[in-house]
Amino acid sequence: MEELENKDWEEFSPDELRRVELMRLKTLHKGHDAMHTEMVIIFFVTIIVAQIGLVEWKRRYPKSYQLVTLAAMWIIPMCLSIKNQWWRFIFLWLVFSCITAFIVKKAIEKPISGNTPGLVYMWFLLIYQLSFLLGIIGYVLFLLFLIRIDMFLGIKSQTMLESAVLFGFYGLYYGVLGQDIAEISSDKMASHIGDCNSGLNQLVADAFFFAKNNRPCLFPEDQCPRGLPGF
Repeated sequence: MEELENKDWEEFSPDELRRVELMRLKTLHKGHDAMHTEMVIIFFVTIIVAQIGLVEWKRRYPKSYQLVTLAAMWIIPMCLSIKNQWWRFIFLWLVFSCITAFIVKKAIEKPISGNTPGLVYMWFLLIYQLSFLLGIIGYVLFLLFLIRIDMFLGIKSQTMLESAVLFGFYGLYYGVLGQDIAEISSDKMASHIGDCNSGLNQLVADAFFFAKNNRPCLFPEDQCPRGLPGF
């Protein structure tokens, strides 16, 4: 050590330079082992606590959990894309959001239109099929990357890997997003259709009562159900 300290920098051999660099790194990281251990412990504790919290939140308040996670999954990637200028994702996100917003608007409006259930079903079925296809393409590209097919095809390994990740991400992202929105839309449509059915059942029951007791119908003439078959 003293020999190295008494030498000029130009007199160092390559081996001595490596020794000096190692000693410098040891000096800089002296006492960092304990800090690294604490960081790893804090990391795992945070993951465990967060997982438990999310599971309990989903179990106790499923509606708020679904809405908050859906909003975060919908908005945060878009904000990151705007910040990093990922124009492909921004364009696809805008197209998906505009069409899905129209579909959801049709699903939650009252009274619900007769062709709305079919429209909602066809749109989210298309999203599912496209997401499944993108996921399969990403998986196949990743397998081809692992077995080094890109070398025979003259494609760069980085290009093959990036394409696999890109297809897999789009398939997973829009698949999960479409599934959550489809569940919310179907619940809304079911509740609206249930309200309509309960109102119709009450209307029919009242009409039967009036007809059985020969009492005048209390409904307006153009809305009286006695003109229906069976009255």
